[in-house]
Amino acid sequence: PSYAPPGKSLASVSLIGIPPQTDAQVAADVKTQLAEWFGPSVQDWRLLKTYRIPYCQPNQEVPSSREKSVEVQPFVYVTGDHRDTGSLQGALRSGTRCGQAVSAALSPLLLARSRDLVAEFAQSKGISLEI
Repeated sequence: PSYAPPGKSLASVSLIGIPPQTDAQVAADVKTQLAEWFGPSVQDWRLLKTYRIPYCQPNQEVPSSREKSVEVQPFVYVTGDHRDTGSLQGALRSGTRCGQAVSAALSPLLLARSRDLVAEFAQSKGISLEI
C-alpha cells in the first residue's frame, strides 16, 4: 500500500511549535530548508495539506533537555520520545537507555540471587563450595 498515487511520492514534514506564518509562507520556508538536503527539485513539490496540531511532539525548543532520566524513582522506569528527541530515533534511543538502566539495576540483584540458589542447591546435595 502507498499513501501516494502510482508514480508519485508523498513527503511529510513536522515542525517544532506552531509557526505564526501563513501556510504558504511556512511551505516556502520548509522547501528552502529541504532543498538544502534533497536538491532543487524540492521547489517543484506541491503542498497538499497543513495541519497545525498543538503539542503533537515533545517540547524541543531551545533550551531543551535531551536524554532525560529514564529512572523516575528507584526501580520505576519510563521510556519514549519524550525522554529524548521527539522522533522515532528518540524513542529508540530512550528504549535502549531504559534497557541498559534496568539491566544495570537488576544485574547485581540477579547475581546475588543466583549465588544464593547455587549455595542452596549445593547444600542440598552435600557439596561444599568452599575453596
